[in-house]
Amino acid sequence: MIKLTDILKEIIDYEFYDYINSKNSLFEVCNLLEFPVRVDTINMSIFDDIKSNHDYALRVKKFGKLVGHYEKYDIYQFTPINDSSALNDVFVYKDMAYIFFNYELVNGFVQEKKIWQDRFSLGLFREIMFNYYLDKFKGIISDVAHSPRGEKYWKTILTKAKSEGFKIYVLKNDSEKIPLDDINQIDKYFTSAIYKFVIEKS
Repeated sequence: MIKLTDILKEIIDYEFYDYINSKNSLFEVCNLLEFPVRVDTINMSIFDDIKSNHDYALRVKKFGKLVGHYEKYDIYQFTPINDSSALNDVFVYKDMAYIFFNYELVNGFVQEKKIWQDRFSLGLFREIMFNYYLDKFKGIISDVAHSPRGEKYWKTILTKAKSEGFKIYVLKNDSEKIPLDDINQIDKYFTSAIYKFVIEKS
């Protein structure tokens, strides 16, 4: 009788050997070892559980690349196995994840995809956006899915960006720039996926 464990062992052994000889071996191997890099399958609630968060942070430190620091946080980065154009940044402090940021770089701009922030660190990602990402890159582009919570979030950061001298505008179909002189104008753009919000260095 063929055992399921024998089949799995044979598959994993074969794929493990195949992957470690490929240029993306690190991230492929991480996935085989159940390292959660497949971003569309990540259950964000794992970050809210202390033990799961701790375990995730340890694996990030082991398999990810340390790319920088922001104040007390170490920033580890890896590429999702199912999206080679994207990046995941995890901000870790004392073996706990405080920020998970999945994004894509588009012509020097950071295109948001998924964000998780520690529930007890209100405003942390907003601070990191302005003091870290907007310092390194040309600007920030929103994702296309805006929940009521996301709408409030973007109103807040666009207001802050405008007050600090950044350019803000709406991007239609990834090409047409629509000026945004009044923050209250943005409500009409939340209902369609063809619009994104942009913060750009002046």
